[in-house]
Amino acid sequence: MNFDEVAREYSRVAIVQKNAGIRLIELLRIGEKDDVLDAGCGNGALTAVIREITKGRIVGIDSSRKMIEEAKKRVKGVEFYVMRVEDLEFENEFDIIFSNSSFQWFDADRALERFKACLRDGGKVGVQAPARKDYSPTFLRAVEAVRNSEIGKIFKHFRSPWFFLDSEEEYIKLFERHGFEVEHCRIEKVVTRHTPEELLKIFNSGAVAAYLNPKFYEKADGVDEAYRRKFLEIVRREFENMAINGLVELVFYRVYILAVIFK
Repeated sequence: MNFDEVAREYSRVAIVQKNAGIRLIELLRIGEKDDVLDAGCGNGALTAVIREITKGRIVGIDSSRKMIEEAKKRVKGVEFYVMRVEDLEFENEFDIIFSNSSFQWFDADRALERFKACLRDGGKVGVQAPARKDYSPTFLRAVEAVRNSEIGKIFKHFRSPWFFLDSEEEYIKLFERHGFEVEHCRIEKVVTRHTPEELLKIFNSGAVAAYLNPKFYEKADGVDEAYRRKFLEIVRREFENMAINGLVELVFYRVYILAVIFK
């Protein structure tokens, strides 16, 4: 499973990502003439919000072909490309880079080097992403139930593809190492409450693109449809076990970073 497979339903289920993205847009204070690169634009839901703010050029990129297809249907007046952030070839073309709920999937060093090249002098990058190895204790508890289940012998071969740092200081040092001046960096604990069914949809909007993708297993034997069904069955059951009065507390740690490059 990957983002191509969740693209069509992404707007409906990506509640957490969208809310965090709106917050990032507010922090960035995009100007009405700013040229903006949406790095990891997904299906374009937030690209559409940015289109309403600026009359400047907007480019959206995503590595998922299906996500880009959905984005092109959703937003007009935007250039969309199927492209990895690490392969960006723009040079000094943007005032703002917006990256919401995507940075954890990037090769961080390569991405920041390309961001630096894409931005004009004084340009700004805004990043929002899950942070800390315990990025979501709620999700990790459910995944631990998988580890301890009858399919645990398969799951033990899973290797996380995500990039997480555990402190604001570590994120600041990362950006500074690539020449950025960090204006804002904060890891926030976000707590929301959902029914187990809603929570499973949120889990399916992002986390499953790693947990159920054979390429992230050292040995992918057994990572088939039966395994995926059993995995989600266990996760659903664990969410139900967590519910108090019908609701589960979803805890997420998210980092918000605003950084400027002076060339």
